[in-house]
Amino acid sequence: MKSLALVTFMALASAASLASAQESHRELNAHEHGVSTIEIAIEGERIALNVQSPGADIVGFEYMAEKEADKSAVESAILRFTRTHELFVFDSPAGCRVAEVFVHLQGGEHDHEESGERAGHTEFHASYVFECSHPDALVAIEFPFFDVFPNVLEIEAQIVTESGASAAEIGRDVPRLSLR
Repeated sequence: MKSLALVTFMALASAASLASAQESHRELNAHEHGVSTIEIAIEGERIALNVQSPGADIVGFEYMAEKEADKSAVESAILRFTRTHELFVFDSPAGCRVAEVFVHLQGGEHDHEESGERAGHTEFHASYVFECSHPDALVAIEFPFFDVFPNVLEIEAQIVTESGASAAEIGRDVPRLSLR
């Protein structure tokens, strides 16, 4: 029987293909400005991360980019999401290296009840897989993510490992997640 961590890892690792399929069938979940989410699954030597951040926190707007300056801001943000070493720092003795990266901007529209107008909201979605040569040496993950994206104030984390599941809030003031 597969462990919960393995099932979660497989789900996170295939998030790229699932996100595309789900995008056409649903609107974006409600998001809170200033708050990103991260799902972390650790299974053996592999760590999967799935990050979601409101477009307003990353590029300063949440509508679909149409102007060249806005398109350039989105392209720049996607590039920043691919620079994993600038976003997440694993304990050096763990020997973690990036194996896969997938980043995209997901957009949708919804009705504003107060005005009856339609408004767009976008979210950046990023999925990562890291392979660690010494996963037992991994004690914490640092998040310079906050330095790269200064409008992100908090990251809500869900963590699944072989020993169980937990949740944590990672704040700008202490940008570190203990894994012990």
